[in-house]
This record gives sequence, C-alpha cells and structure tokens, in this order.
Amino acid sequence: KSDTSASSFSMALSSAAAVSVSIAVPIAQNTVNSMTIATIDGSTVDGTTVSAITLRNASIDALGAAVSFSGGASGGITVSGAGAGTEARNTIGGGAEASIRNSTVVATTGKVSVAATDTSAIKSELIAVSFSLGVGATASVSLAISATVAENIMTGATLATIDGSTVTATGGEVSVNATNSGAVT
Repeated sequence: KSDTSASSFSMALSSAAAVSVSIAVPIAQNTVNSMTIATIDGSTVDGTTVSAITLRNASIDALGAAVSFSGGASGGITVSGAGAGTEARNTIGGGAEASIRNSTVVATTGKVSVAATDTSAIKSELIAVSFSLGVGATASVSLAISATVAENIMTGATLATIDGSTVTATGGEVSVNATNSGAVT
C-alpha cells in the first residue's frame, strides 16, 4: 500500500505589486516482482491424491492526493499561480507456475491436480486540486492547474503443465488448470 500526499499554501500582500506561487506534487512508484512455483520434477510420486497447486496474489494499492492554494492582493498588480499534480507508476511482474515434469505420478484412489492461479491486482486513486485567487487595484492575473497521471502495468505468465511425465489417476481425473484474473482499477 502506498499513500502519498502533498499540500502547499502561498500568500502575498503588498501596496505596490504581489506575486504568489504554490506547487504540490507527490509521486509514488511501486514495483512487485514475484514468482510462485509448485512443481514435481524428476520424481516418482505415489499417493491417494496428488496435487501441485500454486496461488499468486500480489497487490498494489496507491493513493495520491495534492492540494495547492495561492492568493495575492495588492494596491497595484497581482500575479497568483497554483499547481497541483499526482503521479503513480505501478508495476506487477512475475507469474505463477504449477507443473509435473519428468516424473512418474500415480494417484491410487483420487485425482491428480495441477493448478496455477494468479489474482494480482493494482488499484490507483489520484486526486489533485488547485485554487488561485488574485486581487489587484490595477491588474490581476490568476492561474490554477491540476493534473493526475497513473501508469499501471501487469506482466508475467500463468502456467499449469504436465511435461515429459507419466501420470495415472486410478480413481479420479487428471486436471490441469491455469487461471489469470489479474485486475487494474
């Protein structure tokens, strides 16, 4: 979980000229690289039920908030500016693998299961608010800008396999399932 926030306040008062500038920009960068593996490799396995099951559940939850206020007042010219921005760059890489490789596997009364599941998720919530106020007897210029940028990347593979092996399920089924239900919100 990544929570970032920034706030700024600027005020200028003058009888002749006033200049006020305020900027707030929090930045979050989050990276998760993980690999979950469940494997039977180069083995002889006898059992009532045989399973190679893995679950990967990586998550990133990023919250960014920025607030900026700028104000100025003068008897002459006033220039006021406020800027607020938030940025989040989130990456989940890696994967999940369940396998039976180069092995002999016998389930005497049940089933043989090979299952890899990846339910990784990225959630980004970004808020930026800016306010600028200028009051001048001669002239007044006021500018407020807000922006948010989110980059969310999920890479990797989910693999369930039986390779180069002899597999027998006397009393049940042989199942091989790979499920990737990753989400970016």
